[in-house]
Amino acid sequence: MQFYTYPYFPTGYWPGETPSYSQAFANVPQSQTVSTTVDNSMNLMGRLIDKTKRTPAIRTITNEKPPQSIVPIRILELDAKIENRPTIIDEKNPAVLKYRTPHFRSTATILFPPLEDGAHWKIGWIQSCRRMDFLNSYGDCGYSSWEFPQLVSGQNPMISDSDGRNYPFYGSKSEVSELHGPSLDYQTIKVIMNDNFYPHITWDIPTSNERLLRLTNVKRHQSFYTWLVAMNVKTGSILVLKTISWQMNLEINVDPAQAQGSRAILISDPAPSQPEILKQNIRIPTCVLYPPNANSAQILVWHPGCRVGEISKQPEIVVPPRCLSVLHQNPYYDHYIRHKTHTSIQNKLNSGSSSSSSSPSSENKTNCSQSSTTKSYCRLIFPQVSTSKSSSVPGNRCCNDLKHMLDDHARLAQVIPLRGCSIDIHPNAQWKQNSLTVAGGNGQDNGFNQLSNPCGLYVDDDQTVYVVDRPNHCIMEWKSDVKSGEVVASGNEKGREARQLSQPFDVIVDKERDSLIISNIDCLGLTMNENGSLYVVDVAKVEVRRYRRVEYQGTVVAGDNGRGDRLDQLSGPTYVFLDRDHSVYVSDWENHRVMKWMEGAKESIIVADDQWRGNGLTQLSNPGGVIIDQLGTVYVAD
Repeated sequence: MQFYTYPYFPTGYWPGETPSYSQAFANVPQSQTVSTTVDNSMNLMGRLIDKTKRTPAIRTITNEKPPQSIVPIRILELDAKIENRPTIIDEKNPAVLKYRTPHFRSTATILFPPLEDGAHWKIGWIQSCRRMDFLNSYGDCGYSSWEFPQLVSGQNPMISDSDGRNYPFYGSKSEVSELHGPSLDYQTIKVIMNDNFYPHITWDIPTSNERLLRLTNVKRHQSFYTWLVAMNVKTGSILVLKTISWQMNLEINVDPAQAQGSRAILISDPAPSQPEILKQNIRIPTCVLYPPNANSAQILVWHPGCRVGEISKQPEIVVPPRCLSVLHQNPYYDHYIRHKTHTSIQNKLNSGSSSSSSSPSSENKTNCSQSSTTKSYCRLIFPQVSTSKSSSVPGNRCCNDLKHMLDDHARLAQVIPLRGCSIDIHPNAQWKQNSLTVAGGNGQDNGFNQLSNPCGLYVDDDQTVYVVDRPNHCIMEWKSDVKSGEVVASGNEKGREARQLSQPFDVIVDKERDSLIISNIDCLGLTMNENGSLYVVDVAKVEVRRYRRVEYQGTVVAGDNGRGDRLDQLSGPTYVFLDRDHSVYVSDWENHRVMKWMEGAKESIIVADDQWRGNGLTQLSNPGGVIIDQLGTVYVAD
């Protein structure tokens, strides 16, 4: 299956007057002339996000295959609506006001043409926010504003509303359907998405730790574009099938003098404005296709002593973005004050309680008293990265490939999950010599602020660190900037029961299922690819196996030839890592080397240490953890 593209040359992001179409062609002979007109009766809307340079001439088609006839992707059914009910207000929490808006729902049924062998398509929803006014007034004290720096500064016209794990799509469950060739028949696909808002707004001003009632008004206006698209996974080309425009508007008045339960009143129209399915598609800006997403980019700004619409001379950022590069790369916010006590706001928004300072916990994982005065010698090190040169955020440029475009932005990200499919480290990054202790550091034992010979670890998107405390048979969770951890798995003596662990070795987070995967008993290193396939080091069989979703047997992807030092063998494999090309990297502990097994290969290649055991720069000695960055650089724990 091929795509014949008719390029266009818009000025800006909305080529309203310049029509363009992209169509799928099946293997049916036809004349060599390709018409640029499309029958308006056909249920087809195809705007290709063309990443090559736009030119006013039609691209010349030269293929060795015979000419093809048009077989369009058809939309059989499309519906978009917002629940016809008012916003629900919740005043039960003493720290925050909550409200839940009606759901926006969109449903599409697609008829997709036959696919040739090797073809891979994704049909689903992409959404962007193009405007957000989220203003909370606190009388004469001032007002707070949730903002997207890219939109406020004019850096980008929109921002991705992806879930942050399945770019560029809104989600990965009912929102996306995948098709793999070959298929001889037409396929019917249904994709559904839901969206609504359920925020928490502090009754008191966001810079205060008091529990006063000062909130007087809440206003929110947000506008979105939602695209139904078909993406060719191999080429990165995206066909826009339909565009939906929708918005959510509300205003709530709050009387702090009233009793709890009757303070807040919805004064905006209780009947929401319904979405519009546009007759002419809107082109997707490239900034919508890559990180950061809305949840990672939003910030909370406090304007003391101002009314809504006024800009304070000293605005304060009280909640920074999860993706710190959003501010680092945006000079618009250079004069804003970075508030140092934003933890209290986060606690109110997350749990509805204000923070209180406390000393590190002296309890242990089995409720026994422990001393924390032991010399610190068992700790995890998380190096900080600084860039030697400032880099510009990739603009709305044309790219040759969707994957490269994602890579370009990811290199700038400061907050990245450790152990994903390749780690994005800035090419000019320099490692600081002084490390930061993020877990443990209070002696070797079983206290909540201690670790005992930790091994595997995983760093989540929000910098939460999950640590395997092997001798204590448990998994510890350490939030960012806290002095003690929390047991999130086991903590019940060594054992083989479902509630127990026996010297666990590694841990990763399955974000789709929101769960931990732990290697325990006869398996060591773990990793997972973007499709949810799990890769496990089987220490007993000296091999690495891949387990796809709902697959129990698994497939050997490295080893499986007994213990040894040949290129098709391993000896004491420990950790495993997977790059974007699905090549498997294994730290070969007893052979003192790191091996790379390309997808489908029968033998590996040595990528680190071919000089046997030693402490030279070309040698390793019982290597452990291994990761690969986006440039192919190998990082090994020796």
